[in-house]
Amino acid sequence: MELAAYAVALGGTLLATQVAGQEKWERLGDIGPMPEATETGMLSMDGWQMYWASYGQGDPVLLIHGGLAHADVWGPIVDDLDDDHRIIVADSRGHGRSSWDGGPMHYRDMVTDYVALIDALDLGPVALVGWSDGGIIGLEMALSHPDRLTGVYALGANATVDGVNHDGMTSPIFGEAFAWGAAEYTRLSPHPEQFEAFTGAMAKMWGSEPALNDRDLASISLPVTIAAGDEEEAVWEAHSIHMAEAIPGAKLDLIAETSHFAPLQDPGAVTSSIRRFLMRVQ
Repeated sequence: MELAAYAVALGGTLLATQVAGQEKWERLGDIGPMPEATETGMLSMDGWQMYWASYGQGDPVLLIHGGLAHADVWGPIVDDLDDDHRIIVADSRGHGRSSWDGGPMHYRDMVTDYVALIDALDLGPVALVGWSDGGIIGLEMALSHPDRLTGVYALGANATVDGVNHDGMTSPIFGEAFAWGAAEYTRLSPHPEQFEAFTGAMAKMWGSEPALNDRDLASISLPVTIAAGDEEEAVWEAHSIHMAEAIPGAKLDLIAETSHFAPLQDPGAVTSSIRRFLMRVQ
């Protein structure tokens, strides 16, 4: 979705300040370290390379990060889940350590990327946990490649562009997230000079995608959890509720005292929510 659409429009000048007495959901939260990976690699795609890493053993769970972020935002959650699952993370095309071919960005192409990763690692059907853009990718994959999945957990995701609360993205927390994402792009990307072009391509995608109508949502046959912070500022709560009602059998899970950045603000609560989902699909 839109880790930084508002800040992109301002040229990345928006910066957050920490204020004494802020509520938990008003702060970005801690981006903790990842545990030691069991295996890492680079998957050769059509004109670019996709970074991936695997942790632990057991039933496979694929975690997909949000827009302008990278796989390491999952640190504390991976550290918990890899006790009894095989956790796979990756950097989406153009994000983190993955390269970018300079082409347009579309959710359907990122679905193809992650299907290729599932197949290359011979994972079989996986439980997909996606945050923001990652959740949208999960819902799109549930429609186009349901055989690759056991279910989808979509946190802070929207089905249509009018599900986004643009006013909510004027909050300082989104400026802080953008500043972090810009610094991480410089640190990790094999082509840091592409940052401006890449954020422009992402912003163009966010302006018209996703576009999943109620008929699309009603055709999803896999178990789905629609999750959101109860202080979510980027997706209208009514939109999250509508998505859960439109998808047959879907569960709605509102995570207390968290916002769009719930996995950073309260990773324990998000992990508990994910585990409730995994009990349904594994």
